[in-house]
Amino acid sequence: MADEPYFDSTARLESAANVIVRARLGAAGEEAVEDVRTTVATAKVVATAKGRTSGDSIQVAYTTPGSGPETAGLTAGKEYVLLLERGEGGRYVLVNTTQGWYAVDDGAAVPGKDNDVALSAGVRKALRLAPQNG
Repeated sequence: MADEPYFDSTARLESAANVIVRARLGAAGEEAVEDVRTTVATAKVVATAKGRTSGDSIQVAYTTPGSGPETAGLTAGKEYVLLLERGEGGRYVLVNTTQGWYAVDDGAAVPGKDNDVALSAGVRKALRLAPQNG
């Protein structure tokens, strides 16, 4: 498994993404890409903070939860902030499996347990999210 980049600041994390969206994860399927189990899900874009998508729904590919040490803990039906790079075939991929997503809970972006980098005030505002609790 390839090592992923680690972003030690908000600016570096957000600049690594071509697209930053708030989206609700929908139906997903699983496939193998270079011997890595990958989930491909449709995500309904609710708001955009950076970049442009080709429509209000996008395809997001990420390592299937539970399939290895570096997987994204995403669940269909839940809302997330996704920091994405353009992938092959019009799909998007997370900039990092631990730092490329934030759960949206009660109107706030909540990082995963292994992510200690907060989103910027500008991104939170563009995505209509609550200010960061300090």
